[in-house]
Amino acid sequence: MKLTIITYILLLLNQINGQDNYLDYHQDVRGENIFYFSVNHRLPAFKFILIGDSSYNNIIEIIIYKNSDSKPLQNISIEEFIEPPIKGTEYFTTCDFNFDGYKDIMLLKFCGATGNRIYQAWLFNPSKMQFEFNKFLETIYSPEFDYDKKIFTTIGKSGYGEYSYSTYKYVKEEFIIINEKNRYWDEKKRCFIEEIYKRKNGEMKIESHREIKE
Repeated sequence: MKLTIITYILLLLNQINGQDNYLDYHQDVRGENIFYFSVNHRLPAFKFILIGDSSYNNIIEIIIYKNSDSKPLQNISIEEFIEPPIKGTEYFTTCDFNFDGYKDIMLLKFCGATGNRIYQAWLFNPSKMQFEFNKFLETIYSPEFDYDKKIFTTIGKSGYGEYSYSTYKYVKEEFIIINEKNRYWDEKKRCFIEEIYKRKNGEMKIESHREIKE
């Protein structure tokens, strides 16, 4: 695994040095990238400066300021390697994962060929005025939010017609899965299997199972 990562970085560095072809497909995020977002209507706007590595063209640090303060509110070092963003993708934005009325921040970590997106996310803690990293949110794909119902659904797809939809609620400071729909290929039966699960009495239980022959 380490060898694979090192090889990938060396190839990436070689691509960046080539510049022309590389920047046809990737955004140039080297240096400072400035964003302004409102976290809550009772708070002033926040300024986010994302620092891009000059060699690898990936985000390595987030510096956060409250309004026009000269002193940073928070510095976030990105410990893991973040892929350079593909051109046209939104690689840094806000959402409200825990539906507490305060926006959280999410940084695109990976974008797959089938559209699967993985993020690193930090939840805003209003009592500390800090964004706190949430490890669980790094394990989900492509979240879509329903703020009226206070749920979000993650979507993971493969290139072979397989997919997984999972819906979560935030309960007692924990993300709880409440619904799941999976479709996968069964080689023995030579067909797709679609299964739906729902949470009942604190447990995920299968609600339907069907074979799909195409």
